[in-house]
Amino acid sequence: MDVRKTLQKNGLTLFGFAEMLNISRPTLNSYIRIFESGSNIPNEKYQIIFEELFNYNLSKKEFEKKLSKYRNLLQRDKSMGVLELEADATDLFTSVMRNIKKDFSSGNYDNNIYIFINMLISSYKSEEKFSHLVKYFLVLNDVIPYQKIDFQNESYLLHYFAMFENDKKNKLQYDTRLEKKFINRIEEIRSIKRESENQSKQNLINLLNEEINKYRDIGIELSEEEILKILLTKIKKD
Repeated sequence: MDVRKTLQKNGLTLFGFAEMLNISRPTLNSYIRIFESGSNIPNEKYQIIFEELFNYNLSKKEFEKKLSKYRNLLQRDKSMGVLELEADATDLFTSVMRNIKKDFSSGNYDNNIYIFINMLISSYKSEEKFSHLVKYFLVLNDVIPYQKIDFQNESYLLHYFAMFENDKKNKLQYDTRLEKKFINRIEEIRSIKRESENQSKQNLINLLNEEINKYRDIGIELSEEEILKILLTKIKKD
């Protein structure tokens, strides 16, 4: 497929087409060269767009309709800051954001759910148990086929199931020992958080003093505004 001829047939210049795709002319030229050689464009989104526009003998109306669709999607991605994400990641992100917006707009959302979601996103890479809990619900709802699960090595899934089943049937009973263990663990986590916050504060103070002394050594006394500006720049770099 000759991309340039197809664009010309549909009244488009390379510059205009590049603008619609939100890419530079050199990038467009590179994508055209790669696509026409039979290779895959490194950005999956643009590979899909090129395939849809140039792999079929579209009428001018069909071409314009598809181009308008993908142009709008790219503009949406840009406004949401996900233009550089792969297509599947973008679809997942926009689906999540659409559901969140719908729930918030209802005025009847559970604030704790979103506090937990935020905690989950920020911590799941360092806290394996979050991933375990998520996997349980994905397997249970057949998002992950249970045939792919080695239940001997992932027996926590069975224990989660037993616990939630007992909860659903109101069979969970109060246990004094469990309450004590639970509260002790809460206190441990609270202490760890406090230590982490104190360490962060101390690191910030050390950084501040380091910057002030650096300028003081060369005879410069910084104003509060200058100190704040230098500190913010340093934090962003780190």
